Amino acid sequence: MKKNNLIAVALLTMATSPTTSAADIFFSDTLNITSSGLGSVGYLDFFLKDKKTVDIWTNSPRTDPEIFLFEGFRSELNSLTPLIKNDDDSCPDSRCGVSSGFNNALIDNVTLDPGNYTIAVSDYSFSEKEARTGLNKNDLTGDVALCVGSADSTEACALGVTIPTDTPDTPDTPDTPDTPDTPDTPDTPDTPDTPDTPDTPD
Repeated sequence: MKKNNLIAVALLTMATSPTTSAADIFFSDTLNITSSGLGSVGYLDFFLKDKKTVDIWTNSPRTDPEIFLFEGFRSELNSLTPLIKNDDDSCPDSRCGVSSGFNNALIDNVTLDPGNYTIAVSDYSFSEKEARTGLNKNDLTGDVALCVGSADSTEACALGVTIPTDTPDTPDTPDTPDTPDTPDTPDTPDTPDTPDTPDTPD
């Protein structure tokens, strides 16, 4: 896909899309993609407690989003981090809305084991290397809503909606055992009276 002769597209709302449901969307955030440098690639970290088959999709009226799904959180991302899937244009307008004249991204029906994951998103063209380094040069900039939800969900990925990542439960701190009572100190026995000294005879 090329960006020759781009036509300016007005900011579109998701008026024709279904209402967002927390039951179908597990994780969501809106990321502002800049033209270059820090912010030119956005990331959404998420954690799964159980094995799940999920969809990952975007909503960006002003950019042409492309996404990469990696194992591990953003902080763990390096040249050896396994890439799971990548997508640019698979989400139909009927589900994700118009994306600056192109289609939004959709990773459809991917089964993930319990663990940490991150999704990198930026404007097309966007390479795997750029997804790993966090730096891209973008023609189009603006907000991208990124969602992880149940497989074949038809819910809209709404701009400005953040559903916090599911972090592992922190184990309860065990109760500190009670300190045993200090035994009472036995009473000190009375000191016997000193007998009277007999009178000295005259």
